[in-house]
Amino acid sequence: MDIFVPLLNQMLCLFLLIAVGFILAKWNFVPDNSERVLSKLENLVLVPALVMGTFINNCTIETLSSMWKLLVLGFGMVFLLIPISFLSAKICFKEDYLRKIATYGLAFSNFAFMGNAIMSAVFPNIFFEYTVFTLPFWFMIYLWGAPVLLISGSNNGEKVALKQRMKSFVNPMFIGMLIGMVIGLTGLKLPTGITGAINGAGACMSPLAMILTGMTIGRTDVVALLKKSRIYWISGVKLL
Repeated sequence: MDIFVPLLNQMLCLFLLIAVGFILAKWNFVPDNSERVLSKLENLVLVPALVMGTFINNCTIETLSSMWKLLVLGFGMVFLLIPISFLSAKICFKEDYLRKIATYGLAFSNFAFMGNAIMSAVFPNIFFEYTVFTLPFWFMIYLWGAPVLLISGSNNGEKVALKQRMKSFVNPMFIGMLIGMVIGLTGLKLPTGITGAINGAGACMSPLAMILTGMTIGRTDVVALLKKSRIYWISGVKLL
């Protein structure tokens, strides 16, 4: 009960924020492009700030020396999920593009917006470990997931060159992580105003991500989705 009640309360808070986003989108209280704007804000500012602040506060020689096990576990999980996801998507969908979308969703799940929001809110003491654990997922997303399953799928099968894939690693999240790692390892003391801005922006990530999730659901024909039997199989595998 010591864990269940706080977890239940936090999950209730997150789902209430999802409900707020759902209402905003469903009843057109916000413009049609709001999800795209908020998504860019999350990716360009809030997620990098959250990751940067986490590494600034937790990244030391002592912690890094024991993180290799989490990296190995993360890579093992990724390479286990990829064939399972590919097989499940192949069973459920005949269309190549839908197969790729399903494979991506199953292999990588939503460990970023949803995962970061839940872990930072419910388990803040191990959020640094969670961030390290998900690094292999990010690595495979930028190297294979996004360019092969998403980008090439939307560009009539056109392959993305390896050089172009490597450029995708230069992004705000990884830059924020590297900056946080350097500051954490060197023990550099930043002015209170700077750390306050970083931590404040990072704290906005979870509630905004939940509102964004609700808005995305609000733009979707949920009733039509519930009538598609293949969705239940994919959702069941995803939950497992």
